[in-house]
Amino acid sequence: MVSCASHPQTPAPPIPAIHRIVLVPATNPVWFTFENASPVFGYPGQYWVNKIDSHSKAGRFNEGVDPKRLTLGDVIHLAATADGDAVAHVWIDEIGMYSGKFSTQYIPRVNIRGKLWTKWSEDSLYSEEVNYGVDARKGKAWAIEPDDRYRWGSFDELMAGIEDVRAAYTMGARLAAMRLADQIGVAAAAAK
Repeated sequence: MVSCASHPQTPAPPIPAIHRIVLVPATNPVWFTFENASPVFGYPGQYWVNKIDSHSKAGRFNEGVDPKRLTLGDVIHLAATADGDAVAHVWIDEIGMYSGKFSTQYIPRVNIRGKLWTKWSEDSLYSEEVNYGVDARKGKAWAIEPDDRYRWGSFDELMAGIEDVRAAYTMGARLAAMRLADQIGVAAAAAK
């Protein structure tokens, strides 16, 4: 909305009720991030040693998880019809494994983003991210804390439990997608 001294501001017309949402579905990931952050204090060159080590482990981790075996894009779905009043775009922003500077555990990371637009407005009605796992913060609407069984104490333990890693990603994607769908539904209902 724009106005000047000689022309008063005109309100935007109300958005009609949304009855149907068309979905632009998420695609499956082709690479999983893997980060083992180095401690703040350590020996000289430790940062680079950890970077090289993390890069090596990321390759082995991706071979083990094998992104082709997961169909997370299929897990992330919303009820939609082809002729809708709005468009929801959902995508996997980041998926991987993280071990922090002061942590001895590897914790999954599943971050899913969503946007909702109507055909009556250029502005999005909803644009948020829902995080499952290491990026979650207790009590936040955008956060889902990971199940305690999906924590691994070492890289070897992580690789030995690769089926559990896949299960963690599937659960994280499903829970995050359900939370995202609820939030998109609220945004669509509020658009009246």
